[in-house]
Amino acid sequence: MSTEIHRPSIPKLLMTLLYILIFLAILLFLSGGWMWIEGWMFTAWFIALSYSAIFYLYRYDPGLLAARYKQPGSANQEGWDKYVVSGLFIGFISWIFFMPLDAKRFGWTTDFPEGL
Repeated sequence: MSTEIHRPSIPKLLMTLLYILIFLAILLFLSGGWMWIEGWMFTAWFIALSYSAIFYLYRYDPGLLAARYKQPGSANQEGWDKYVVSGLFIGFISWIFFMPLDAKRFGWTTDFPEGL
């Protein structure tokens, strides 16, 4: 019985990091101005959180990171996992697209009360 852990390849990790940067470039582009301070703050926070989680898992728990790279519903996962993950992905993409359009460009929602 082999206990060898397969780490995701470096090119796969680099593509993941590139995808994260593309999402954030879309966020800033859709805001209508590159000087959106809140967008840059979110960008810095999101990059730091995403990259630190990926690097931590790569170093300390490569098996979990490899499992996260598997297709939903593969191996011994439940078949409905692919629907949950697809829904989460659609929600995330929608959030990245609508957040700058609402917060900066069009202002569809009212301002959040500062007291809250």
